[in-house]
Amino acid sequence: TIDAIEAKFKEELDVNLVCHIDPVNLYDPTQQFVHQTIKKIIRSFDASLKVHDIRLVTHGEEPKILFDLVLPTESKLSEFELGVEIQRQVYEKIGRYKVEITFDHTYLLQ
Repeated sequence: TIDAIEAKFKEELDVNLVCHIDPVNLYDPTQQFVHQTIKKIIRSFDASLKVHDIRLVTHGEEPKILFDLVLPTESKLSEFELGVEIQRQVYEKIGRYKVEITFDHTYLLQ
């Protein structure tokens, strides 16, 4: 469990770690469609791009799709270029969702 992971870090490393899990309904057809479509959109730019933590938020004023995108150090695409084009493709292929991307860089993950 998450509590056990946090406790183990505290016990073995004396680190106060906070973990969370974003709830995702894996059996919801809309969630499945959004998840698969986002992955296809990302792969269409560059097979080395990795996407994770895809979330769909439909409550509130404007529905949103949020996710993290790992951008390799050697990527020729800028965050801005990707963001604009991903938003355009989401409108075209999924619908009128606002897209919020958190960019991770591989140099941070090494």
